[in-house]
Amino acid sequence: MADEVIASLESGWRNPKHRDQWRTTLQTYCDPMRGVPVDQVTTDHVLSVLKPFWSKVPETASRLWGRIEKMLDAAKARGHRWGENPARWRGTWITCFQPVRSSPAVTTRPPLTIRCRHWSRGSAGLAPSVPCALSSQS
Repeated sequence: MADEVIASLESGWRNPKHRDQWRTTLQTYCDPMRGVPVDQVTTDHVLSVLKPFWSKVPETASRLWGRIEKMLDAAKARGHRWGENPARWRGTWITCFQPVRSSPAVTTRPPLTIRCRHWSRGSAGLAPSVPCALSSQS
């Protein structure tokens, strides 16, 4: 079924690499779910795929999560499964994983401020009626 879904989606992809990325990530990481009938896939199955590498490669895990969700939605649309999608992002999924965020970049530049003496409503909305001065605070 994965090949059918990928084939139906690939007309919207601008880059042929997307097809290969979809296939590769599903084949590489979904081994714990392989062999489970699509109508019996549970949240535990999806978690067993994502948990091992969520904190190591969160971007890949996030993309795979979306791909699994889309596959299960397609299975439901084709009548192969019923009920809620166990990979749905909303609800309990928020509590399963902490978002992995990169640390903010350190900047040595002072903040930029915009100073305008007068603002007026022109035909294009709120706009400065006098030129603004850009300056940096030291």
